[in-house]
Amino acid sequence: MYEVFDSLLDVPLDQQTIDDDGDDSLVPAEEAYYPPALFAKLTLTVPSARSIAVPFLGPLKPGMNSKAVKAMARALAHAGYLPWERFVLWNYFGWRKKKALIAFKKDHGLGGNAVYGELAHKALAPYYDQYAIYHLLAGSLDDKQREKFVAQLYYLYNMRYNLPYTQARPYDRRKPPTRGEDCSSAGEWAAEYAGMPSLSGLARGWGNTYSQLSHFKALGRVRGSIFGAKLGDPRYYGSPSHVAFWLGVDGFGTMRVISNGSYPMKILPYDYRSDGNWICDLTGK
Repeated sequence: MYEVFDSLLDVPLDQQTIDDDGDDSLVPAEEAYYPPALFAKLTLTVPSARSIAVPFLGPLKPGMNSKAVKAMARALAHAGYLPWERFVLWNYFGWRKKKALIAFKKDHGLGGNAVYGELAHKALAPYYDQYAIYHLLAGSLDDKQREKFVAQLYYLYNMRYNLPYTQARPYDRRKPPTRGEDCSSAGEWAAEYAGMPSLSGLARGWGNTYSQLSHFKALGRVRGSIFGAKLGDPRYYGSPSHVAFWLGVDGFGTMRVISNGSYPMKILPYDYRSDGNWICDLTGK
C-alpha cells in the first residue's frame, strides 16, 4: 500500500500544474548539468513543506522485529515521543516504542492501544524522514516486481527537489541517482533497483522512450486500453516523446501516473496529456 500524504503537500495533488511536464525528445547536449543543491538555487525556491510518499507495512504490534518498526520509531522520535538514541531506534517493537505509540495515538484522538494501524500511520506520516522511507521502500517489500518498481519511483518522488532533470546519457543504473534523471531513465533506474531487466532491453544506462516502447512492442506487451493497466505499467505519450508510470486510482477517484517529465517530479492524472497513445505491460503477467 502506498499513499501520498496531503499533510505535507506544498501543492495539493488536485492543483498541480502540468504545463511543462513530459518531453523526452531533446538531444542530450541541450540540457546542462548542475549539482542538485546548485540546481535548486538556480531555478526554484524549494518550499519548506513537501509531500511525501510513505508505504504502510503494518499493522505493527509489540514484539515485532522489522525495518518498518525502525522507521516508525524514527518518526516517533522526530515527533518528540522517543529520545533520539541508538538503542531505542532499532527494529524491535519493545516497551519504549509501545509507550510512545500509545501517547502519540492518545494525543491524536486515535485510542490508547499499541497497534500501529493505518490511521496512526496517516497521523505519523509527516514525521517520517528520507532515511526511514528509503529503507521501507527499498528493503521491506515482498517479491512482487511491480511493487518494487513503483517503490523506487516513489523514492525518486520523495527526493525530487534534490534531483535535477537532465537527459545526459549514459547513466549507471546500479548507483542511486545523483546527476539527475529524465522520464525514461527514471524507469530504467527503478527497474534496476527492483531486480528487473532494462525496460529498453539494452545495456545499463542507455535507451529512451523510443527504445522502451519498441521493446515492449517486440515482446507483445502493448495494451489496448488504459483501463487494463496495472501498477507500474508505462504509459507513453506523443510519438513517443514521454513516458509516465501507472499508479492506479487515488482517494479523489482520479487515475494517476507518476511522471519525471520536468523539475520537480509530479503525480498527475493519467490523461493530463491528450496524446497518450500506448499503455504497456511492465512484467508480462
